[in-house]
Amino acid sequence: MAKSTKGKASTHGAITPFSLKADQYAGSLAHVIKIDGEGGREQVLGQAWLAAYNKLATAGHVVEAFIANPSQIIISFPNSGNRYQVKEIKLHPSFVRQPDQLVKFDTAVISVELHGQESMARPLPIVYEKVLNAQDSLSAIRYPIHLGQFSSAVNPLIQTGSLLGPLRKHDNFHLLHDLGLSPGDSGAPVFDGESVVAIHCGDTATLPGLNLPTTSIRLALWIDALRDLGIDAPSQTQLAEPQSLSPLPFALALALTCLASFAIVSFIMISPVAQSYQIQKPGIKPVKITLNHPRKGFKTGQVAQFTITPGSDSYLYLYWQLGLNDWGRGFPPVKGAEVNKISAGKFISIDRLSNDFIRVDPNPQKMRLIAISTALPPLELAESNYRSNKDSSVLVPLNGEIAQAEALKEKYPDQVLDIQFDGPVADPRL
Repeated sequence: MAKSTKGKASTHGAITPFSLKADQYAGSLAHVIKIDGEGGREQVLGQAWLAAYNKLATAGHVVEAFIANPSQIIISFPNSGNRYQVKEIKLHPSFVRQPDQLVKFDTAVISVELHGQESMARPLPIVYEKVLNAQDSLSAIRYPIHLGQFSSAVNPLIQTGSLLGPLRKHDNFHLLHDLGLSPGDSGAPVFDGESVVAIHCGDTATLPGLNLPTTSIRLALWIDALRDLGIDAPSQTQLAEPQSLSPLPFALALALTCLASFAIVSFIMISPVAQSYQIQKPGIKPVKITLNHPRKGFKTGQVAQFTITPGSDSYLYLYWQLGLNDWGRGFPPVKGAEVNKISAGKFISIDRLSNDFIRVDPNPQKMRLIAISTALPPLELAESNYRSNKDSSVLVPLNGEIAQAEALKEKYPDQVLDIQFDGPVADPRL
């Protein structure tokens, strides 16, 4: 990978249609996991989500190999960490893998026995017989685990895009969309902003028989296919937000209000530490990192573009590993310009180091993202982060900056994120 500076960085407002909030569905989203017998190594096969009590929907190809032995996979809910043995898997009755590898009616329902937090989680809102039109805005919610994207914390993320239309004329079930989803996202619920209208099934790059003009087109299945698996759409009352408490009689409410007010006034008057009481600010939120291709889906020499979106107002720093314990800063490119101060929900796109594009080669390389809450001071940066060679600009070790970040992380653990991950790598076969 080429190494240089003067990163081409830009900030734009990230747009999420319908202001869909991923966190409200966090407890209903899960991963389908296979545990290998040797060493217990885990492999995430895809996404799943609560479609009814004790039943989760996913893509059929994610679980088709385990129909006869469902106990070989488990369902994991990242929000709670709870895991469940799979009792039964039902593929759609019209599920079929065609000779061109296109999977038709690619959905399945997984049966589990929920307890604790998941037994009270609401199924995702499904509305059947919705008319979908080309260019309608769509959003997918999932816990990303695919190679082209990394998340610093276990929080669901939203990917937005558009419906492109049916896969084939007069086929309402098999749909095309352009949401930036990757392997590992199969089975994710796709919303139109109000309800789940489709299930993400995969990309079209491995289906040359479709003769589509670009690999950024992906497949989804209309949600009405779940009817054939016995999933009923919840009623409108089930979709409504749960009520916290029934209204109190007026007299009782008034009495409680007076009692609470008296307690607060008394606390302020008699407590010697009342004036020092403060509400602690929440810690820094997760940062989303995406690539313009899957991590292992680059051709040699192809330009990599990193898009980084912080969940909180943050100072962002991106480093490449140069040696065992040496790190060189690729972003920000210069000292003191504050181009790395990014507001929550905005994003930066980086495709250059100095004057050179970030070109991918077959050699894997570790990377490191450091995000510091703007409630803390930024790092003191070195005067220069690269040296010029004849053909390119090469990053130099700046371990003093890393030491600053690690010290801040130790002192303010909820205000600093330090994420190490594998950078993009070229596949010689492409």
